[in-house]
This record gives sequence, C-alpha cells and structure tokens, in this order.
Amino acid sequence: MKKKYYFIIMIISFFFNTGCDGTAFDLTEEVNSSFKIFAIGGYDGVGDLSTVEEYNPDTNTWSSKASMPTARAGLAVAEVDGMIYAIGGDDGTVEVYNPATNTWSSKASMPTGRFCFAAVEFDEMIYAIGGSNDGTNALSTVEVYNPATNTWSSKASMPTARFVLSAAEFDGMIYAIGGSNDGINALSTVEVYNPVTNTWSAKASMPTVRRGLAVAEEGGKIYAIGGYDGAEILSTVEVYNPATNTWSSKLSMPTRRYALVAVEMDGRIYAIGGYDYNMNFSSAVEVYNPDSNTWSVKASMPTGRNLFGAAVAKTLLKM
Repeated sequence: MKKKYYFIIMIISFFFNTGCDGTAFDLTEEVNSSFKIFAIGGYDGVGDLSTVEEYNPDTNTWSSKASMPTARAGLAVAEVDGMIYAIGGDDGTVEVYNPATNTWSSKASMPTGRFCFAAVEFDEMIYAIGGSNDGTNALSTVEVYNPATNTWSSKASMPTARFVLSAAEFDGMIYAIGGSNDGINALSTVEVYNPVTNTWSAKASMPTVRRGLAVAEEGGKIYAIGGYDGAEILSTVEVYNPATNTWSSKLSMPTRRYALVAVEMDGRIYAIGGYDYNMNFSSAVEVYNPDSNTWSVKASMPTGRNLFGAAVAKTLLKM
C-alpha cells in the first residue's frame, strides 16, 4: 500500500498512551515519529549476515541495530503496521523486528522454503512471490502471510516461474518484474497479480532483460533499477506506467550493480548496496529524484553486501 512519509508530533493528553508494541508513553512527553530505512541480512563475500543497519535521511547517517536472530542471504523484507518482517533465505524462517523496541521475535514459518524471491505488502498482508530452493529451479509459488493471525495461505501461482525477480504494488495490483528462470537467462517478463480476484495477467515486457534488479513505486509509476542482463552489470533505469502499459528510459544510476535493493521514501528512491561492476560487495547509497530525473550520492552503508532486504519504517523518539 502506498505510504506517505511525514513527521508527527504526538502530545499525550491522557494519563498514558500505548504504542502498537505495547510501550506506554508518559503524558508529559512528546513523541517524534521519524521514518528510517532498515537494511537487513545479506551476504558480504565471507558469509551470510545477521547485520541490521538503520539509515536516517535527516542526518544522512547510519547506525547499527539489534542483529537478526538468523543470519541469512536471499531473504525478502516487508513492513506492516510499523513492524519489519524478514522472510525466507533458504528455509522458511520468519522473524519480525520492532523498531520501537529494537527487538526481534519469531513468527510462523513460510510453507515453502526459498530464497531470491520477492515480497510485497498490500492491505496489511505480505505476498511472497517466486524464488528458488536450489539456485537452479525457479518457483512460481505465491504464499500470503497475515500478521494479524500469524498464518500463511496459498494463492494462484505466477505464470512464469522465476527467481532474482523484483516486485512492487500500485493501486491494489502487484507487479512481478524481471528475474531468471534458470539462474543463467535474464527475463524481461512483467506479470501483474490481482489480490481481489486471485488472478494473474501479462503486461508489456521491460525493454531490458535483467535479473537481480530492484524496483520501487513512486507517483503511480514503477522504476526498475540496475541488475544483470547475462553479459554485464547494469546501471539502467526504466520506468513503467501502469496507466498506459508502457516503458520509458530514465537517467542511469551512477554505480552499476545488481542484487541491490530499492525503497521509496518521501518521493525519492534509494538504491542501496548490491554487487558492483568492480566485483565488490557494494555499500553505495544513491538517491533518485523522479521529479528532476537526477541522482545524488548519500552516506555509504557501513556493511557492503548483496542479497539483503530493506524496508522503511517508523521509529518513535521521546523528546
């Protein structure tokens, strides 16, 4: 669901107010709600990571947070109601991070263990799409997690089995973009899932075949960033317009990379980490402004990595 990021000052007017995590705030205090980016897990060339790092866009700084209980790469991450869910990465492990308390807890495992899949939040449900369980065979599996009941259910399979794809939601539809069906070939496939009817349909293919790309929605358009086309690592940026079912090119990302992540916050798209053209595990943070079609460079992530997950969530700070 499209998020609007803003600052809220809450002046407590009763004896106490309780946050979504059950934390009580004193009536004499103000609470500042600030949105941050959380980068979770991944691979740094040595091993799978449990590392969690938080980016503050106001100060352009990173800080370390409580490590994820299970180190893993190829996971997917999604935010629901202020909580961040880290899902999969080989098996079906699900662990949830509470930014307000900087703590982790375990949840019901995903039925199909997998990695390099896509996860998208819509209507407070998390859709886990595609992936692989061996690095060769692609899955078309779609499973949905309900945080309110801590349960999983199966949905209609994606028409094209694939992994190292990416996905985004706009206007109640989930767009699954790119990926690979065998770990070698890169795809330009775009298929859209309708959660209401539990059906899939094909859309205009992406101009550039690629896997390990990142996508993000902003302003009613979906931006496909970076990736690998089977021959070279890309800096390519292409934008899809759901209203016209067409693609167009935008200014390339400064640093070519794949297995990166992209998140939208406050009208900007943050392209973070990945594996770059120098064969480095990247810590780069580059920010795209759709209004001006320009890129800017921000403070590097402390831990260079790929195959990680990221999400935007609110943190509560007592004033």
